[in-house]
Amino acid sequence: MAQEKETHFEFPCTFPIKVMGEHDAGLENFVRDALEKHLKAPESAEINVRASSNGKFISITATFTAHSLEELNALYETITSNPKVKMAI
Repeated sequence: MAQEKETHFEFPCTFPIKVMGEHDAGLENFVRDALEKHLKAPESAEINVRASSNGKFISITATFTAHSLEELNALYETITSNPKVKMAI
């Protein structure tokens, strides 16, 4: 029998993820592709993009319904694999 990992989340739940990185249109598309790949309902994700005051960096916040810890872990792993991502929380 597979052992369940302990988590403080109750699924499904609304979950925000914030990705910060170099200001590049490709980064926004990368995040959208990652959401499409890993979420059960990626079309329901709300995405907000903001540029830094000097325009060098962008912040992408995606709020979506998460259905499992495995889904969140896979999404986070994909997003942090991109070298243009400086931080994902």
